[in-house]
Amino acid sequence: MMKRKYGQIFSPYTLSNGTVLKNRIVVAPMTTYSGQEDGLVSDEELAYYKRRADGPALFITAAAAISPVATSFPRQMKVYDEQSIAGLTELSKAIKSKGAKAILQLHHGGSESLPSCTGRTNG
Repeated sequence: MMKRKYGQIFSPYTLSNGTVLKNRIVVAPMTTYSGQEDGLVSDEELAYYKRRADGPALFITAAAAISPVATSFPRQMKVYDEQSIAGLTELSKAIKSKGAKAILQLHHGGSESLPSCTGRTNG
């Protein structure tokens, strides 16, 4: 049985912008390396979020590349072109299916971007 002092974690919380979270549990961003080779959201990635959507109130997604040269690892989710919209919409629906909120983590790898992932070579 859960101790009383931990009960507050399951109570709603209102963010400063007025968004109400169903509890105080947040899933930190974790890279799953499960996106498609072209950076689109995969069925495997959708399943990952769907399996976890029931309990937490908020998910921060894995790092999403904001441009081709920002890509830092294989299968990194991309968010910089229109072909990404359908998968991102499904990702949002998966996270929100049980009442959780979604935050998309935007990412630019900077000097850590890998030439093998960006299509560019050093030099």
